Amino acid sequence: MPSRRTTEPFAGLTEKEIRELLVTWTARQVRSDVPSPDSEDPDWLWRHEQRHGIGFLQQRRGLLRAAFDALGKKSVDSGAVVQVLHDAKHDHLLAEISALDLEWPREIREEAEVVKRSAKQVLRRWCRLHDHLNPDRLSVLGRSRAAVQAALDALETDPALNLPIPATSRRRRERRGRPARPWLSTAKSRLATLGATRIQQHQLLRAVGLLELTADDRR
Repeated sequence: MPSRRTTEPFAGLTEKEIRELLVTWTARQVRSDVPSPDSEDPDWLWRHEQRHGIGFLQQRRGLLRAAFDALGKKSVDSGAVVQVLHDAKHDHLLAEISALDLEWPREIREEAEVVKRSAKQVLRRWCRLHDHLNPDRLSVLGRSRAAVQAALDALETDPALNLPIPATSRRRRERRGRPARPWLSTAKSRLATLGATRIQQHQLLRAVGLLELTADDRR
């Protein structure tokens, strides 16, 4: 097996094409705190991968090389394989964005409800404190209490603080078993049609970040 330390292009691919296949930070950015890249850097895509991708770049490059070298011996069209991998990465990114669009409103509403409950407790305590300090209900002392009561009322009536309940009631991560990943099954089917064995399919998909690396891969 070729050394994992080599960084030379292979299988007729340019270095730019290889790096684009190894990029993973774009999908990670959807669900993590990956900052936006510095677009003024001419090599920003790759530099951002080095800083914020899943890592193991040399190891993943080695997987990519091993798979492409094996496929090359069978005269498999490397350009077609590259297209399959790009399509799978693109579909995965769209799925992550779509899932976030479904989950984000629910998370926002749940956070709003937590804030409202906490705020109500504090504001009610303020009202009781004002009542103790102003047992005779003097208007001059009642202005502060009125402001607190107004804030308390707003928690019940202000539409900005009472978000609609999302149509979906469950998060994807709450379902039992592994969520469907159609981009993987589609990619495997297309790679098999091109002549890739199951081992080669998994090598390619692990290399581009669509399957988890094994313990051997990480060495």
